[in-house]
Amino acid sequence: MILPLIYNLLYLLRFFALLQYLNDSNQVHQIKVLNNSWGTYGYSSALKRVIDEAGANDILFVAAANDYRQDNDSEDPAYPCGYDSENIICVTISDQSDDLPYWANYGLFNVDLAAPGVDILSTLIGDRYVSTPITTSLAASQVSGTAALVLSAPGNGNLTALEVKNKILNGVDKLPALDGKVLTGGRLNVFKALSASTSPVPAPVLPYFILKWGSEGKGDGQFNRPLGVAVDSAGNVYVVDSGNHRIQKFTSNGAFIAKWGSEGAGNGQFNVPLGVAVDPAGNVYVADGDNYRIQKFTSNGAFIAKWGSEGAGNGQFRLPYGIVVDSKNNVYAVDSGNDLWNDPDNHRIQKFTSNGAFIAKWGLKGKVDGRFWRPGGITLDSGGNAYVADSQNNRIQKLNLSSSPLPTPTPAPIVTSAPSPAPTSTPAPILTPVPPGALEIPWQSSAHGKLTTNLAWNITAGYKFIPQVSGQITKLGGYFNGTKKVSLYDMVEAKVIAETNVTSSNSWVYTPITPVNVVAGRTYLVGADLAGSGGSRRTDVSLPATYGSITIQNSCYSESPASFPLATCLTGWDSMLGQVDIEFVKSGGAVSCALTSASWSTDKTVMGQTVNLNVSGPQVECRGKTVSFEVRRFGSLGIGDIPAKVQPVSVYLNNFGQGVASWVAEHDPLVPFTDPTYYFKATSEGGTIRSALPDLLVTSAAVPSPSPVPSPSPSLSPPPPSPSPIPPPVGGAETPWKTNAHGKPTQDYSWNITAGYKFIPQVSGQITKLGGYFNGTKKVSLYDMVEAKVIAETNVTSSNAWVYTSITPVNVVEGRTYLVGADLAGSGGSRRTNISLPATYSSITIQNSCYREGGGFPLDVCMAGWDSMLGQVDIEFVKSGGGGIIPTSVPVPSLTPIPTSIPVPGAPVISNINISHSKEGTAPNFVYTTVSWDTDLPSDTRLRYGPTNLYNYDYYDSKIQTSHSGSVVLLPGTTYHYSLESCASGKCTKTQDSTLTTPSH
Repeated sequence: MILPLIYNLLYLLRFFALLQYLNDSNQVHQIKVLNNSWGTYGYSSALKRVIDEAGANDILFVAAANDYRQDNDSEDPAYPCGYDSENIICVTISDQSDDLPYWANYGLFNVDLAAPGVDILSTLIGDRYVSTPITTSLAASQVSGTAALVLSAPGNGNLTALEVKNKILNGVDKLPALDGKVLTGGRLNVFKALSASTSPVPAPVLPYFILKWGSEGKGDGQFNRPLGVAVDSAGNVYVVDSGNHRIQKFTSNGAFIAKWGSEGAGNGQFNVPLGVAVDPAGNVYVADGDNYRIQKFTSNGAFIAKWGSEGAGNGQFRLPYGIVVDSKNNVYAVDSGNDLWNDPDNHRIQKFTSNGAFIAKWGLKGKVDGRFWRPGGITLDSGGNAYVADSQNNRIQKLNLSSSPLPTPTPAPIVTSAPSPAPTSTPAPILTPVPPGALEIPWQSSAHGKLTTNLAWNITAGYKFIPQVSGQITKLGGYFNGTKKVSLYDMVEAKVIAETNVTSSNSWVYTPITPVNVVAGRTYLVGADLAGSGGSRRTDVSLPATYGSITIQNSCYSESPASFPLATCLTGWDSMLGQVDIEFVKSGGAVSCALTSASWSTDKTVMGQTVNLNVSGPQVECRGKTVSFEVRRFGSLGIGDIPAKVQPVSVYLNNFGQGVASWVAEHDPLVPFTDPTYYFKATSEGGTIRSALPDLLVTSAAVPSPSPVPSPSPSLSPPPPSPSPIPPPVGGAETPWKTNAHGKPTQDYSWNITAGYKFIPQVSGQITKLGGYFNGTKKVSLYDMVEAKVIAETNVTSSNAWVYTSITPVNVVEGRTYLVGADLAGSGGSRRTNISLPATYSSITIQNSCYREGGGFPLDVCMAGWDSMLGQVDIEFVKSGGGGIIPTSVPVPSLTPIPTSIPVPGAPVISNINISHSKEGTAPNFVYTTVSWDTDLPSDTRLRYGPTNLYNYDYYDSKIQTSHSGSVVLLPGTTYHYSLESCASGKCTKTQDSTLTTPSH
């Protein structure tokens, strides 16, 4: 007989009593299987006792693993599965695809097998059937039924509970999705269980586990909070036994060799030691935490030296923690700091010689890059890079410690008479008219902090900056003592574009150069070779900051011999090294482009309150790489200058800065159509910053004749007399990641992310295909980081092989940043580990791998230094001819419309979307908006919404159902973007970005 038990907290005591009754009475002989569709958390000795007694009475105890997406092998498992009683068989859930649903508990040691539990028909009172909730309870009942069937088979009536359990476990179907997740690695097979072996299933062995040693205590080989471990060249293991205030030494197999130390402050004594390291000669270094020092010993524990004391000075510590030694016997010690001391100078890394002489330090307390908050462990790679566990910032930081830290300058004598100025370059005529008062010297005008002069350095130092408008650099300057070479470096072109000698006697001096054009939004460096004496710096500065037209990002330096780029540019520094500067001149008229012709043609179609307006023909001349056109509506009903609903258009200029645009403008349906005036605004781009051109008015009525040509604003250089023919695209198609993929590939992952990579074209061209390496059909998208929008997407079907799908060609611009990613919701994802990025492959620089949990763009987690490429997506890129300019004669069609939701095999289908608004509720000044929809499969509910397609807000309901709704509070008379998502069995469907407009009160 099977006795089903359903858990309820109110009946727990009754449950104990029932089990006790079964164990104590003759009724026990009529019961062979207990089905337990319940679970709880927290160990109960009483419950464990009665389950063991049931086992002694030969009762098989079938238990549900629970539904909290938890590892039952953890310190807080679900019970009764967490008990080690032999008569328990623990069951989790599998779905129709033989996958483990994401909400199901699992455990290699405490969960035995999976059984089907999704969309299982069960009986109800009144002779009815219902599709049950998705739960391990239904899976457990199927195993209980199988146990009864095994016992009822001929010849099996005398099987013990353990023999029945073994037959069920030996009869499973092994499945990849369950390997490592449950003891058997398989799903219930009722038929095979009938004939399976009764031999016990072997206990799992983790392939990476070798051995263990130690227990709690004070004896040899015992520990009290072991914290640090180091291994010498002979394989001996040194362990920091922190609570016992000692070091223990073992062989690699755990045999005790030696110990030294006791609690105290004397030589060879410790007060809570925290870290240990071994140098190439076998000497042992210990971070003696509460003694605020480092101690050095021989490999057998003989004291050699010590250094350090409590404090924030060089060589002092608040809490020395992690420690490591490089190949040259330099010692790097992490000072973890102490939050009881409001002292930002700790929370750092200090470098010493092997005898304790201070060399350098890095870091302060903070959250920006290069600063720490309670750093802990540290290790080094073969290249001298350090990896630091930044504990309170919850991150790992990788640092280049082979270059200089914040330089510790040595004062040098003041030069009383400067040497004769070195020859400088002859300035050329300025190409752009200079408006009165337009000269900008950003750092001299805005320099702040504490100035120190006459420093002896051997570095090249300066600052990184971004012009906010296009213009020219006309002079390079500096504040130092002597003659120094000052250089201007283009980060995109990766080369020095101007340099000159500047002679200064601790005052600001600027030397003219041949004017150099700089583009808005592009990154540059200005730096001076400060080898020798006479350098200067300012401390307590605050960067980044924008001064006039220039944003200074941070101070940078590189150790001499002078080289660019300045390799060390750490955000959050409080120092400006080198005191160099530029003289910047905005281009005339504050713009660098101008309209040269405007032969218009328009086609207006009125459909109700929606007006489609096609406009084409404006031509532009400028020095930029692209021009974007934007349609706006002006003055309708006194509303003013507001955007019209348009498809944004970017136009790529030819060699002479000419381009053609067209668009469709949709009239706002909330405003009655009264034939408003439209105008366009063209902007020159050099990255993310734009400068507006003069406006050109065009009414929505047909234009009978060309509009007048406005006078062009002065440009950085006069245009050529006539354009030359534009060459067609050249070069073969490039598939940068497929061609250069490296590292260890792994496939068939189950994920709920969108993943891919960030890249920068080194020349302009076109993306003609999107591709991927996965298993199944995935949506692959191309995202423009500057426009902050998806510019192309398509479905790609792959069977763990590279497949590329053609798209309408999309123009991409050299130096601009893009993302390519695939929606990997469900199974079939792939990745490569042990890769090295960033790297340039022919015309494309792949910066790093990026992802976003739950899907969508932009991919918001893109961390430099990753060794993984997630998602295995790619592009097909074709360079344009003529040095990277896309010919305007080649039409670029608009993207094919994307369906409301892209189907994923096995995922729910979203339908019947409905939106309603009301003013009822506790906040009458707001609108209550409800979005509802149906799915063909039971699934969860997610509504993402916000003022843009970045969706700042998220409504989620984990309840599994087919009718969905989400109610949110919104502002009246406001347009919101939204997207719907429902997931079933780990497979998700998302709708494309849509908008809704709330009614005005």
